[in-house]
Amino acid sequence: MCARLVEPPAPAAVERAVSELVSLGALDVVFAPVEDRAGGGGGRGAHRQQQQQQQQQREELTPLGTHLSTLPVDARIGKLILFGAMFGVADEVSPKPVILNPKPHTPHATTRNPTEPSTSKP
Repeated sequence: MCARLVEPPAPAAVERAVSELVSLGALDVVFAPVEDRAGGGGGRGAHRQQQQQQQQQREELTPLGTHLSTLPVDARIGKLILFGAMFGVADEVSPKPVILNPKPHTPHATTRNPTEPSTSKP
């Protein structure tokens, strides 16, 4: 699916991302047999063995992955938040993800252009 993007990510980056999500438990890698629709004549035994060896890899979101996909933070930080809430230590864990998040998702509302004069009156 990423290959159809205007600027697709590098295949190595996709592999790293999938590997990280699998290690976090957010994705499961499922191997499904590939259906061979090409009809064939003789050698059915050899054909079946070859068909059994051909499998297609696909990824499926786990329940954890489904929850992580709704959070606007890195997957590792999201897992920290979710597990903190599950184990009843959300108060102790909550400030840490905000500090650790490398990418803020909302602009700061207090940011203003320093060349503009202040509109507040003394």
